[in-house]
Amino acid sequence: MTNVRAGLRALADRAPRGSLPDGFYEAARARHRGRRAAALAAVAVLLVVVGAGWAVRAGGGPSVPAGGSGPGIATELPVPPWYTGSGGLGVTAAVYGGPATTGDWQEGRLAGLSADGDRVRVLGGAVYAAPGFEVLLSPDGTRIAHDGTVSSLTGGADIRVPGEVRAFSPDGTLVVYQSGGTVGVHDLARHTDVARVDVGGSWVVPGFSAAVAPGNDRLALMTNQAVSVYDLRTSRLLYLLRWADGVLTGPGAWLPDGSAFATATRTNDVWTVALHAGADGTVLADRALAPVFDARYLRLLGWRADGTAVAVAGVPAPGAVSLENSWTTAWGPYTDLGSSGARLVEIRPDGVREVLRTPAGVRDLDVAASLAIAGSFLPPGDPGFGARSNPVVYVSSMCVFVGGAMLAAVLVHRRRVRRRDRG
Repeated sequence: MTNVRAGLRALADRAPRGSLPDGFYEAARARHRGRRAAALAAVAVLLVVVGAGWAVRAGGGPSVPAGGSGPGIATELPVPPWYTGSGGLGVTAAVYGGPATTGDWQEGRLAGLSADGDRVRVLGGAVYAAPGFEVLLSPDGTRIAHDGTVSSLTGGADIRVPGEVRAFSPDGTLVVYQSGGTVGVHDLARHTDVARVDVGGSWVVPGFSAAVAPGNDRLALMTNQAVSVYDLRTSRLLYLLRWADGVLTGPGAWLPDGSAFATATRTNDVWTVALHAGADGTVLADRALAPVFDARYLRLLGWRADGTAVAVAGVPAPGAVSLENSWTTAWGPYTDLGSSGARLVEIRPDGVREVLRTPAGVRDLDVAASLAIAGSFLPPGDPGFGARSNPVVYVSSMCVFVGGAMLAAVLVHRRRVRRRDRG
């Protein structure tokens, strides 16, 4: 082993000595300083870009229409692309959903269209909840109710309700909720119940089977085999109507003056509305409306002064079985699994006019009732989708910007090194 070491040392002594070019260490130090400067520049660019992106991301947006035009419901509902952002709707004209909004691995996604027609945003959680049924828009379009929470769309605080929301009152100040066998009417401003009634084991269909009178003094409920009318000042039952006389037709069932409320009878996919007045619910034969054909369900939003009713009607899916054959007393006639879309209609004594129809793949719809009743409709527009507030788009954009900044810093540094070496 000693001889081997000695031999290697001898060979090393005979090898030519290596030499470094002049200024080698100075160049190495300069290169190190340049790389450190490039890294610091990249970090600075990253902070600037992320800060700027966060500052200008799509935010709340105006809660009133721009340009002096009034709010309204656009007569075409855009399907939100995958990159649509969330939040910032402000006053909302419509919420809608179905397979077209829940694609791209976003099973709980709904769409919302602002009342100025300028913004489409996505709403919802992990599990899909049908607009007009499980998700309810307030009449003025400023709030949305789901389960036991009433959320503000204009920046206000969320309000917890003692049960699952079933309907808004026409003025939006009250909500009807159900908790077990109790149906309550909750004042959103005072955070207290104004009335409670016992419905036993009956299930009140959300969005359809509860209607508060415009004076906030009476409540109509469809439970079991009857429509019950209660006095909200005393929680006392006033009278009953059997299902043979029709089913309750949604939160806008009462006339604006509270003198009567509507029920509807059906034959397959044809619905006929009738008005009931007086202490015993007498039918007003002189206030008959034209029948609504090809409707899987009918949900009244309210009435105009001339007696026109405004409603959402379900569009039958091709090949859907007769509505009579899909009736169940547990769920009522409203979730019959046979709707492929929805349309907003005006029902008059002399006929029915369709105002809008949901696009393909959008089955469920709720609109701001006050806008629909006022006839405030907007022509189809070109709304923005708020892509900057989408987390995927935001992160991808930041990565592109930061990567580009880092690449530019590296190229500039290399160019400077080459110039210095040549000089």
